[in-house]
Amino acid sequence: MADVIIGGANNDNLIGSNGDDLIRGGDGDDTLAGGNGDDTLIGDRGSDLFLGGWGNDRFIWNDGDGSDVMEGDQDFDVTQFNGAVNDGDNTVLESNGVRASFQRVNLGQITLDVDNVEQFEINGLGGDDTLTVKDLSPTDVIKVVFDGGDGNDFLDASQTNVDILAIGGDGSDTLVGGSGNDTIVGGSLEDLGQGEIDYMSGSGGADTYVLGDSQSIYYNYQGDSDYAWITDYTSGVDSIQLHNGMSYQWQDVTIGSVAGAAVYYNNDMIGFVEGHTSDAVQVNYV
Repeated sequence: MADVIIGGANNDNLIGSNGDDLIRGGDGDDTLAGGNGDDTLIGDRGSDLFLGGWGNDRFIWNDGDGSDVMEGDQDFDVTQFNGAVNDGDNTVLESNGVRASFQRVNLGQITLDVDNVEQFEINGLGGDDTLTVKDLSPTDVIKVVFDGGDGNDFLDASQTNVDILAIGGDGSDTLVGGSGNDTIVGGSLEDLGQGEIDYMSGSGGADTYVLGDSQSIYYNYQGDSDYAWITDYTSGVDSIQLHNGMSYQWQDVTIGSVAGAAVYYNNDMIGFVEGHTSDAVQVNYV
């Protein structure tokens, strides 16, 4: 049976059962122990200790919370960071021995000391957000999800080999993946890249650059004023994702002094692949 446990203003010890529990610490320096099951632990204010136990657990940090320690366990655990609504978060994710260290270095500075967690999800929300992902190879982290939200966001994951899912959201974003198999989306499901020029770099690995999904074409609004610029496409390894069922035109063009392959829909450029000709680009339709 699942429990809902909410702490008070003191330093609480909150212990779940074998079900899928929801535990909130409230104010104070709390210990949240999920036990078995797929638990959701939210520390709230104070410096808290998260103990996931068995199961697929989610540890949630919200803007205004303190520095926390998060201990996963078996199965697949996730640390979720929800940044400031109206300000840009400047964050770093790196290893500290076999543990992962996530830091916000502006606004209210905090550190999340994390072990036995397989995925980080960083939600920038409002403002111009920055995330730098460094080498995570000694840790248990295998994937990082970055959703910049509104604002002109910057992701640099060039130093890591974990898989990256990067979503720029509204605004003109620069998204640089690492040597893992990355998926890079410049816009959001709401704005579809409208009015944005997003710069995308997958670095190593087999990367997917998303210029459309099963519902829509991205960047199809304001002519050459909105498109995705892909800077390091690797022929035969990387791919471009486009919305299926439409007629696209590929042309070899030069923007400024940079040659590459441009893809158009209804004479509207939606993407530019730097340093390649059209016949070298692999396209997947969804």
